[in-house]
Amino acid sequence: MSVSRTTFALLLAAVGGCGARTELAGVLPPIASDGGAPISSGGEGGGGGGSNGAVRVLLFGGAKHRLPDFGLLGDTWTWDDSSWSQASSEPQARIASAMAPLADRVVLFGGLDAHGHYLGDTWEWDGAWHLRDVPGPSPRGKHVMVAFGGAVILQGGRDAHGDLVDTWRWDGSQWTRLVENGPDVTEGGMAALADSLVLLTAPPPNDLEHASTWRFDGSSWSFVTLDGPPPRDEFAMASLDGAAIVFGGFAASFSGASLLADTWRFDGHAWTELAVSGPTARAAAAMVSTGDALLLYGGLAGDEGLGDVWRFAGGGWTSVGSGAPGARYDAAMAALP
Repeated sequence: MSVSRTTFALLLAAVGGCGARTELAGVLPPIASDGGAPISSGGEGGGGGGSNGAVRVLLFGGAKHRLPDFGLLGDTWTWDDSSWSQASSEPQARIASAMAPLADRVVLFGGLDAHGHYLGDTWEWDGAWHLRDVPGPSPRGKHVMVAFGGAVILQGGRDAHGDLVDTWRWDGSQWTRLVENGPDVTEGGMAALADSLVLLTAPPPNDLEHASTWRFDGSSWSFVTLDGPPPRDEFAMASLDGAAIVFGGFAASFSGASLLADTWRFDGHAWTELAVSGPTARAAAAMVSTGDALLLYGGLAGDEGLGDVWRFAGGGWTSVGSGAPGARYDAAMAALP
């Protein structure tokens, strides 16, 4: 999951440019999170009662809407394949963070807080949140993180000075920088294939007709192709059955942005558009692989977040309903090991 230049332009408007330090105190009020007892909700079509199955997905934070105050969230939810349950939450409210699973836990890094400050904190969730006091990547948002090779790989992102192009590895105890200068365009999505990671970039601002595909083998990046889905930003991307799946996003155009509802598959060699119908057009949705399927949550349509849940399996989309955790976009979501 990522957040686009469109969303960041709104967040940075108060300081007149992406290169300035973001100061939005009073514009994005902090959202307090309740650390009380879990609350279960199946939502519409979600299974009704309490959580009886194994927890499969963790969801954190995001935002309710774009204007006037974004409504940043700092709540934590779990999904057991039939219902959502709210869990205690400690990380502060944020958007543009990223999460990925590792061993028996999930790691979260960075994001943009309610005051417009980029964050550089590392958290782990193993049923409860734990702040890890370790050095690592510089504060950032809009980066991507994926589990690969027994570790978590973090790529790129953005800080108050612009785009970041470095690649980092989290092994459960420390961060190690693997690549100082990765792909030049860092916005986009990333997913794991059998033997590598695949990165689909959003188009650069000066060339909205091209988006590039890159491959990471664990030590270096290599360019793959310019052929693929029409250029877009804030799309959802995850892996399923040894391939990468992309859904939706904002179509890139010099005349403005329009929402997409198409589904694409990358098999390691070429992109193919899938002739399937499913979620309505949206951007900034969260999507993860649960092993045998993809789970997509929420997103942004117009100025308001969405709160519906969809499953992609067997080559098609199925609605799983809506309800708790409520409408949001640009949330961090990860499948549990």
